[in-house]
Amino acid sequence: PTVNAGPDQTLQSSTATLSGSVQDDGLPSGSGLSARWSVVSGAGSVSFANANNAATTAQFSRPGVYVLRLTANDSQLQTADDLVITIPAGVNVAPAVNAGAARHASRSSRRRCR
Repeated sequence: PTVNAGPDQTLQSSTATLSGSVQDDGLPSGSGLSARWSVVSGAGSVSFANANNAATTAQFSRPGVYVLRLTANDSQLQTADDLVITIPAGVNVAPAVNAGAARHASRSSRRRCR
């Protein structure tokens, strides 16, 4: 397969549009082509909107330099290409929020506060 992760980027926000591409020569016959984004290195965490799509978005947790890798696999061969994302210090990065697992309260477990 042929892989292009796209150009290196310097961002002014915490979200990058990744315009990668993968192509295959059709061999081996009958095999599919898969793509996957991964983080090689970085100053914080990265969340991909869809890590299995060559064209997607990525959200970064803090300013710094990140190296992302796009890998293509046709079941016989694997190829990868890297890109560098730079988020300068001072860029306002949205906070990450996680409220935890969903919880349900039953009527018998409710307590009254006075």
